Amino acid sequence: VRKMTLREYVKMVRFEDTLHGHAFYVTAACGIVDTYLRIVAKPARDAAAAAAEEAGGGLSVQERKKAESKRRKAEAKAKAEAEAQAKRDADAKGKDGKGGKKGGGKEKPPDDDPYGEALASVEAPLAKAAGYMRTLLLHAPAELRVQVLACQLAMARSKPLLALRALRKALSLGAADAQVHRSAARFLHLYRAGGAALAPAVATVVERHSAQILAAAGLPTGATAEAYNDAFLARAGGGAAAAAVAHA
Repeated sequence: VRKMTLREYVKMVRFEDTLHGHAFYVTAACGIVDTYLRIVAKPARDAAAAAAEEAGGGLSVQERKKAESKRRKAEAKAKAEAEAQAKRDADAKGKDGKGGKKGGGKEKPPDDDPYGEALASVEAPLAKAAGYMRTLLLHAPAELRVQVLACQLAMARSKPLLALRALRKALSLGAADAQVHRSAARFLHLYRAGGAALAPAVATVVERHSAQILAAAGLPTGATAEAYNDAFLARAGGGAAAAAVAHA
């Protein structure tokens, strides 16, 4: 009995050592990091959408009126459906109150945050995401999705060297992947097009490795991020990778 108990205990300890590299944990942690990144990017996306809506999105006056009318009808329909559902719930609750609930079930507590706004209003989302990312990089460094998210997170935190390290690892794992290409194109656009000020030593490292990324794509050192993207689309030839980039 002692021998079997010790064997099972050792198996449990070994499992704990690899728990943070388990596929289920990696999937969940990657989802958390991606959600934090979306929370950070949401104000910029909302501002861009508002600007596009204000500009009319290239629509004529008649088309804008038609779209506005369609939006109002959709809102009215959603409101009517919500009211009807609330009425059905109230009627069902009244019947349960008269006849008594079977099994003595408890009432469902009200949802104080139905749209998740309070849940999404977290403090320092990038710092929280960085905590999960450190665990992922320690226990699942060979996962392509981990390296792609690490690159995106580092760019969001203005850490060019960390972004470059993750990008190089991602390129070594899957250079033909559409998400890897997106990260590489964003990196080249952000740190080679003068969009971010870099220290001289950092700029030298970024320039040297950016030239290697461009050379691997068959492009000269002075090529732009747009040229890098065009070269990827030409190599993809309209396949799934090209479609993923086009709809990104």
